[in-house]
Amino acid sequence: MSQKWESLPARLNYAEPYDELLAQDYSSIYAELINKWAPHFEDRLILKTDLYDEALCRFRSYAVKVASAGDCMVGMDISREIVKAARSSGHACAPLQHFTCCDVRFLPFAENSFDLVISDSTLDHFESRDDIHRSLAELHRVLKPKGIMVLSLDNSSNFSEPLFRAWIALGLAPFYIGPTLSRKKLVHTLLDLGFAVTDETAIVHVPRFFGKAIVGLLRTVSGRKLDARISNWLKSLHLLEHMKIKYLTAQFIAVRAVKNG
Repeated sequence: MSQKWESLPARLNYAEPYDELLAQDYSSIYAELINKWAPHFEDRLILKTDLYDEALCRFRSYAVKVASAGDCMVGMDISREIVKAARSSGHACAPLQHFTCCDVRFLPFAENSFDLVISDSTLDHFESRDDIHRSLAELHRVLKPKGIMVLSLDNSSNFSEPLFRAWIALGLAPFYIGPTLSRKKLVHTLLDLGFAVTDETAIVHVPRFFGKAIVGLLRTVSGRKLDARISNWLKSLHLLEHMKIKYLTAQFIAVRAVKNG
């Protein structure tokens, strides 16, 4: 699995793969969600389960927005090259004190180590759903009793899912994307592992493919003249999270899971 990711920084030429406005919107969405679901308290030990954004998408990184004074954040990734790039990325990684290259299915941490685990669309890049289950079991193991996990996965209920999977099958994705879990299956799996699922939602409502194309076209034509209006449009899409159709429009499902104990 790590081989699929080792060459990614070089293939992307260490360049930002996302539009700046889309990346900033993504960062704001995750920061707001994490700060709402995992209120700050002193001296938290936090695990972030990949470093893709910190290595390659500095505008998407939200680490600096969710870590408070006294927190210790550990960043991990399965790719040595991504860990290396993240460590040298500067401001985006300011809250991260420790970096490690490891596999989320086989974590090198002791039981009951972390107060908070943040896993944003990390586990939907495996070849098998069994790997997702294995990873969730490991994350449960390393969380402290009553520790919080904020987790997101690709949303299989999105109206564009067939097109998304066809795009992946044609080899057009810039990196490997694997199977995901439905919202119902994810919740059942977490409950079976010993989590209490306290919150569920659907986030990032920018239309797949079309949203990126629209933003790219507008910015190409106007330069930065329309940036404020584009940002306001992106923010207006957040309102879909409060509507009944949210699971049809969101790119990701997200849950707040608390380890029983």
